[in-house]
Amino acid sequence: EITVSEDNRIYESDGNGVVFQKDNASLIYYPPARQDTSYTVPDYVKTIAEKAFYGHKWLAEIDFQEGIETIGENAFAECTALEKAELPQSLKKIGPSAFYKCSALCKITIPSSVTTLGNGAFAENTSLTEAALEGNIKTMDNAVFMGCDKLKHVLFSNQITKIPASMFWN
Repeated sequence: EITVSEDNRIYESDGNGVVFQKDNASLIYYPPARQDTSYTVPDYVKTIAEKAFYGHKWLAEIDFQEGIETIGENAFAECTALEKAELPQSLKKIGPSAFYKCSALCKITIPSSVTTLGNGAFAENTSLTEAALEGNIKTMDNAVFMGCDKLKHVLFSNQITKIPASMFWN
């Protein structure tokens, strides 16, 4: 169990071990020992920090509230039970390897609000069969869907004008 002193001016805990940074509304850490199968990110959170949920083995569903703008590097990497992650329209940036090796994730829709899609954001998702990129992603790095060998259907919006050559590498 993780607790943060009430006197701490930078961090706070929700009483269940989830750690938040106070001043910029970031979710910093979700304990990997928690055996919850679903989690609702509080509506005041704007950023899911780097490696916040890294390696969690039980979470099957993440409920993102409107207001989240950034999902950091490796934020959900190796969350092997994650099946459902409906991304909100407030989301602007998905960091590198944000959903790397989420081997149970079958479908993802990247909302029209996203302008940055990091390197390997959905790489090695071996169950991923469908992806939709709805908006005008200004920065789309390499290997976004690298190693997604079951990916059969990808929908690109008419606003996307450049697809990296190595987007589907391997």
